[in-house]
Amino acid sequence: MANYNASVRAAALGAASSKSNASSAQGKVQYIMSTYTVPVGTLAIADTITWCQLPKGARVIGNMSKIYFAAGTASSTINLGDSGAAARFLAATSVASAGSAVPEAANASGATHIYTADTNIVSTVAGAVLAAGQVLTLHLAYVQT
Repeated sequence: MANYNASVRAAALGAASSKSNASSAQGKVQYIMSTYTVPVGTLAIADTITWCQLPKGARVIGNMSKIYFAAGTASSTINLGDSGAAARFLAATSVASAGSAVPEAANASGATHIYTADTNIVSTVAGAVLAAGQVLTLHLAYVQT
């Protein structure tokens, strides 16, 4: 039976082709909770909500993060991403009914995205306007190199 090493173990053993970065092998988890209440007049399609700014070297931990939303307008959606990829963490997700979503799209293919500069985390409204008074809350965990 064969034994294979994943990236962190291979790097620890000194495999030349496997370099482990600090946010993969170690690091202190940082946590941000940011809430947005939609004002009267509602957010229109293509408007954005800027949740927070992550520092250079940050890597989002999708499975430790979550976005919550109160019931809103029929057909309304939001995503979660940054200036480089609008849906990096969460594809357009309905916020018409109260619920939550785990922003882990960036991890689905085993990808690791580490920011090379301070970067804003944003959501873009699509489908329909958001409802006045609707509350959205982002819980975002990240590690920084």
